[in-house]
Amino acid sequence: MTHYQTAYMGEVDIPDDDQIVFPAGLPGWPDRTRFAVLFHEEMWPFYHLQSLEEAQLCFLTVDPFAFFRDYDFQLPEAIVEQLEIHAPEDIWVRNIVVVAEDFRQSTVNLQAPVVINHRRRLGRQVILNDSRYAVKHPLFSKQAAGSGER
Repeated sequence: MTHYQTAYMGEVDIPDDDQIVFPAGLPGWPDRTRFAVLFHEEMWPFYHLQSLEEAQLCFLTVDPFAFFRDYDFQLPEAIVEQLEIHAPEDIWVRNIVVVAEDFRQSTVNLQAPVVINHRRRLGRQVILNDSRYAVKHPLFSKQAAGSGER
């Protein structure tokens, strides 16, 4: 277990085996490759994707299926191999949220999901070639028809 300074939660202890490696980094941060998904029960379905190399680099992410029941995409075979995915239950999907001053106006990037193989602790932000999804999709919209259940 290692102590890390975080952007929003102060200092936290993160077990070494909870670290997620993004071999290619994230778009815009190719040299930041180690992250952790930080979760608090009262925040569900939101999570923080916290860099373990730069305390101020933290993204608010969301479980997209809580808002968009029909969210669906195919991963390219090369990414399936890179992330060593063997079954759908190997992965977590999170999408980055852009928080607006009025939280109800916040948007979510459905065009570039963050895909994490939680068993192998490998991740990648995947840019989809799918016109159904936008980079700035309203999080709270008529199309956001999640049930609020887990």
